[in-house]
Amino acid sequence: MRKTIFKSLLLFIVMATAILFSQGVKAQSNIQWLVKPQFDYIGDFSDGLAAVKQGSKWGYINTEGKIIIKPVFDEVTAFKDGFAAIEKDGKWGFIDRTGRFIIKPQFNLVWGFSDGMAKVYLNKKYGFVSKEGQVIEPQFDDASFFENGIAVVQKGYLRGLIDKEGKFIIEPQFNSLDDFKEGMALFEVGYKYGYINTEGKIVIKPEFHNAYGFSEGLAAVEKDGKWGFINKEGKMVIEPQFEEAWGFDEGLAKAKKEGKWCYINKEGKFITKPQFDDLWSFSEGLAAVKKDDKWGFINKEGKIVIEPQFDEVYAFEGGFAKFNVGNNWGLIDREGRMVIKPQFDYISNFTEGLAVVKKDGKYGFVNKEGKVVIEIRFNRVSDFSEGLAAIEKDGKCGFIDTEGKFVIKPHFSGVLPFEASVARVNEGGRWFPEAEMGVDGGKWGLIKNPFKASDKITNYEKAGDFVGTISSISGNEVIVSGKIADKVKIFDKLCVFNGEKIVILQAHFPMMTIAKCKVIHGSINDLQGGMKVYFYKRKKDD
Repeated sequence: MRKTIFKSLLLFIVMATAILFSQGVKAQSNIQWLVKPQFDYIGDFSDGLAAVKQGSKWGYINTEGKIIIKPVFDEVTAFKDGFAAIEKDGKWGFIDRTGRFIIKPQFNLVWGFSDGMAKVYLNKKYGFVSKEGQVIEPQFDDASFFENGIAVVQKGYLRGLIDKEGKFIIEPQFNSLDDFKEGMALFEVGYKYGYINTEGKIVIKPEFHNAYGFSEGLAAVEKDGKWGFINKEGKMVIEPQFEEAWGFDEGLAKAKKEGKWCYINKEGKFITKPQFDDLWSFSEGLAAVKKDDKWGFINKEGKIVIEPQFDEVYAFEGGFAKFNVGNNWGLIDREGRMVIKPQFDYISNFTEGLAVVKKDGKYGFVNKEGKVVIEIRFNRVSDFSEGLAAIEKDGKCGFIDTEGKFVIKPHFSGVLPFEASVARVNEGGRWFPEAEMGVDGGKWGLIKNPFKASDKITNYEKAGDFVGTISSISGNEVIVSGKIADKVKIFDKLCVFNGEKIVILQAHFPMMTIAKCKVIHGSINDLQGGMKVYFYKRKKDD
């Protein structure tokens, strides 16, 4: 199971992040090596460390490429919150960032920590261990993860609740017991469904033939063959009348009546008449709907704002939605205008202002005006990351900038996009999708982003408006707090100064008082809570 821990990130998918190919390598003067090719595998950096494989053993390097934890383990996971799961001599345990065992290898399998507890598996039974090494004996036939101090466990065919000391809050007695949602958990007894609270008390008696978890204060339930909605007191606030119903999301729920789908609000009023063959959840204020075998979009008032006319669509993201007509893909904006007419075999979402397009087996890039700005001539490409995109041409891999110019000429056997100012590259391997990183053989190393390595604070001006301060950092995501509303938009670039270094952020989910951002330039390790954030602006003469 753990042997596949990183594989989901490794195979080339154009809409994902990897690009992997085959060919020999020649020296190039603008390559700035952080780690010369020497590893059989290099994982993503997490908590400032990346897993590396030498031969059959695993260890970790830091962001300077130094081996911090020697390769002595049989299998490993990425670090999270200062801990990593490792396997040694057939048993799993946990280490800290110094390589010290905090929980010695003793389990058949382990999972990451959740709410301070990790689920473990030993002798065909599930249990838990705390970060301090306190063990809840593996004795359960199944178990969920801890959340808010409680976990669902199963003994035999019945489920109950335990606390972090392993004591039963409620003895196993339910045929099924879901995870808690909004402080309530759905349970089944004798083919009827009800709800308990986090204290294990039955607050809604089992009287429903089917039901879902709570969402936005209401839960969809089935009674006498029809679906309606109850509140947390068990009161039926929307009478059963639907053939199917889903949970509420952004104040609306999808429901089916007389064979057609519609949206209703929390008062049970129809936002749209039951008229659609299918519909999706709302994204950026619009929901895809299907009528007469064609797709369009409605707004939250139930008005059709983009007439059903497409064979296939995707949800809106960043102000655009992909659509298909006659096996050709294009882009529309929120007003339904065709930004890109249907002409491509594939279109990705926009990243750093550009989207990947495919036509006749080749890839290039278009801007938000629909103009092809990077010629469709590459065999494979990645999305842009930190101002560069990985490409393959004539069997060799390199990197281009947003103008399509080669920054690192194609000559590597395999590459992965830049993250935190470094990229993983392979020498001596060959493209092989079944391999662990999509490249068979060769060695992996790390190179620095040539655009970012020498950036100084003097190359920029702090003329942009003050945005807010960093409130939290998790992985490659940075939360910026401040008066965000009507100021920060999606794709906006922000900057943080740290001495002579600069870190560039890009907003990907701005809200009223916070903006979720990702690092697109510089190292996340140069950031910390409380640092001031400004709009990004380069000097005109630089």
